[in-house]
Amino acid sequence: MKSASFAHGGNLNMLAAAAGVEPQAMLDFSASINPLGMPAAAREAIIAGIAQLGHYPDPLAEELVAALAESHRINPELLLAGNGSTELLYLALRVLKPGKVLLTAPGFSEYERAARLVGGKIKWLRLKRQDDFRIDPAAFTAAMAGCDLALLCNPNNPTGQALSREETSVIATAAKACRCRLLLDEAFADFCPEISLLGHLHHSHLLILRSLTKFYALPGLRLGFLLLPRQLRSRFLAHKEPWSVNTLAIRAAVAALADRRFAEQSRELIAGERPWLAARLSRLVAKVYPAAANYLLLESEHARELRAGLLGQGIALRDCGNFRGLGPHFLRVAVRGRAENQRLLAAMAALRSSGT
Repeated sequence: MKSASFAHGGNLNMLAAAAGVEPQAMLDFSASINPLGMPAAAREAIIAGIAQLGHYPDPLAEELVAALAESHRINPELLLAGNGSTELLYLALRVLKPGKVLLTAPGFSEYERAARLVGGKIKWLRLKRQDDFRIDPAAFTAAMAGCDLALLCNPNNPTGQALSREETSVIATAAKACRCRLLLDEAFADFCPEISLLGHLHHSHLLILRSLTKFYALPGLRLGFLLLPRQLRSRFLAHKEPWSVNTLAIRAAVAALADRRFAEQSRELIAGERPWLAARLSRLVAKVYPAAANYLLLESEHARELRAGLLGQGIALRDCGNFRGLGPHFLRVAVRGRAENQRLLAAMAALRSSGT
């Protein structure tokens, strides 16, 4: 039996089975992955790395850590690489063992699960629909009082709303003042680096979590990293499993980080496609929420019928009904390339004209 705890987008086999098609025939808007696919250099590095699979990878992926440090101009002694940012999220909760944890609703469901597994008591900051689910920095700062750990996702998942670098700096500074650790999840910040605190602020109560799988289209390899205070490093290493980042993942990530042109093209594509898609989706559904990354939150009274109708055509959207603070009228849509976005819009328009 599959647990509801793992209800996320991107389960291609499950989606394909529901649609009655082969997985490769699915057009997946449920997972927010770079539509350009992995960089060519990463693909070549994976192929070349196959010959090394007879040897153990570096236990701490130090080659990758060095590349990350150079790319983001950060001391490598403050970084840990992991098997996706989710591994590092769970590691952080195991190490810190917070008594009270501040979470936003809506927000990424794994935060709550990770906190409850270590006995953390949840304090909820409920985001308001009338404010487009935007996080109010003053309200978040006030809510940190009495908490041991606060988790802040920027841009937020699934809402797409983002705080500016200045706003998150204010929150991070307040966290230190009230002795509440802030775990800042910037999983999608590569698409909007102007909001990132990485390389701009560092102190004893700030941890920054990043993913390499969304931007570089490598979710199957699982890659992430964590910036943490120096005084916590030995505690994290004592709890971290060795060899969690495999040889192919290390090689692919190092090659991807060096491809600056790919990064530029990716940001240009999303910066153009997101408003184009949002404007056209707004004619087909009740509301499209403002967003900063490569996905959009939609609201429609007919969300379930719309999702089911599209799935019947081999097109998958993310049902957001299982996000605390949302409900059955909300969907998340990845921003893909123009041709794929046009296919989605045409299918939605056809369903609307048919009365779905």
